[in-house]
Amino acid sequence: MLESEEHVPLDESVAFCFSPLPLWLDKRSIYSRAYFEDEECDLDTAQRHKLDYLCKKLRLHPGDRLLDTGCGWGGMLVHAAANYGVQVLGITLSIRQAEVARQRIREHKLNDRCRVEVCDYRDLELEEQFDKVVSIGMFEHVGEVQVPEYFSRVWRLLRPGGPREPLPHCSC
Repeated sequence: MLESEEHVPLDESVAFCFSPLPLWLDKRSIYSRAYFEDEECDLDTAQRHKLDYLCKKLRLHPGDRLLDTGCGWGGMLVHAAANYGVQVLGITLSIRQAEVARQRIREHKLNDRCRVEVCDYRDLELEEQFDKVVSIGMFEHVGEVQVPEYFSRVWRLLRPGGPREPLPHCSC
């Protein structure tokens, strides 16, 4: 990506097929790497393994505030809230992804622990403070030139006095 190029969300007019799911998507519609433990592991299980791995790597604890940048269809935020008891804000540039993620939050009855906003990470209010940040498959959209700005912004969104060394951020 050139420095002068702006991030443009995927074409919202492109219809996303949920039924049946494409073979390369799990039931959560996660479209990034999965962790297959063996040959017998199916895609849904492999994606769950990845989500658990990331939650453990982040050392999530009940009550932690997690920011999911580029939350996609909501797979990570629902998983983290349901299984680790965290409060999660997911952000995406896609209106359609936000709608689907919100529906999944309602289906899992996690409205009290999850929310999704359509916004760019650069537009988050610095008053929003988080304990941890996760980004799954987002860096290819940030662009190499913008990576320092991304990490600088994430650093400022972390709660003062919280764990900052190493930066509590996971990317996959």
